[in-house]
Amino acid sequence: MSLLLPTAAAQNAAATPAGATQANLFAGSGNSGGPVLDNATQPGRNNSVTALDITIIESQSTNTAHDMDLQWQSVAAGMGHSATIVGQATLSSDAFMNTTDILIVSSGIIALSSTAVANIEEFMRRGGGVYISGEYLVTYTTNIAFETIVTNMGGSFSWTGTTSGDLAPMAVVGSLQGTPNAVPPLPYYWYGTFASATATCEAFLSSAGLNYGFVFSPPNKCQGELIQTSDQDWARNPSGFIEPRLLMENIITRLTPDLKLRILGPCPGPVTVSVCGASPGGPVAFVTDTGLGSFTIPGGVVCAGTQLCLSGTNIKLRRTLAADGGGNITFGATVPAAACGVIYVEAVDLRRCTASNVIKL
Repeated sequence: MSLLLPTAAAQNAAATPAGATQANLFAGSGNSGGPVLDNATQPGRNNSVTALDITIIESQSTNTAHDMDLQWQSVAAGMGHSATIVGQATLSSDAFMNTTDILIVSSGIIALSSTAVANIEEFMRRGGGVYISGEYLVTYTTNIAFETIVTNMGGSFSWTGTTSGDLAPMAVVGSLQGTPNAVPPLPYYWYGTFASATATCEAFLSSAGLNYGFVFSPPNKCQGELIQTSDQDWARNPSGFIEPRLLMENIITRLTPDLKLRILGPCPGPVTVSVCGASPGGPVAFVTDTGLGSFTIPGGVVCAGTQLCLSGTNIKLRRTLAADGGGNITFGATVPAAACGVIYVEAVDLRRCTASNVIKL
């Protein structure tokens, strides 16, 4: 196992300027010894990856009046993001993960299979942020999914019970109360499941001393967060209140990644690699491994102590490149067949010491 990140003194010298040509970006797969990404072309400027890609699991197939998917799409589009509503079968595979920044499961009453829950968890382990709507019964699979994922990813949580009737005004508290919007109490919240906050699950919805919404922050800070509310009707928002839209904006903002990595194209074959959100002009390291997990950059190198979403089993630094003045990097590369389904790629901003989502080739 090796992670040859540059020392703090050498990090800027190690970064190739954004105007330089790169070849052999990743010189070795860590599995077979062959190349992972080679023939990289000139890093570009004005990266086209500017908005978030938000995947919304539809909510209307069960009941056409349950248009939470459209509400989320409207809010996301108003924030300048690209939001796509897809079928529930999307969660049956990992195909959505490489092109999704935030996943929104907009219905609290759909049946989430064990495969769907496992894929949501996998997406979070790759660094993706997730919102899952719950509903008022502890037995709904969406509520069970929240408990399961929290437990599997090193947290603790357990739903306690159900409160019937109108729970408004539902106070928005904690870290979701004021960033970026100061959100007044929700005027509509119909029934809900409640629980106690834990060390890893912060409560952000409160009524009459009980908590109805939670943010799960995994112990590995590289992994994505999970947000759940125990009612879907606040987001359906049939009366058109402004408060739900303000909270939805805060949820999307909370789930926004610090550093965004994309690798688009066929595997094997030519791809476009892009990073946005990096420190302007700063060095960005590209790291690979053969599995997901929790790896902490060791002492003695820049960004020591930063957690990555890679296993550390076969972790390697492949190259550092300098971002342009907008914090973007774009270049072309070729992925060989030997890397497909085997290699995971993560980017690290070496100034801010923030890690990107993980892309599986």
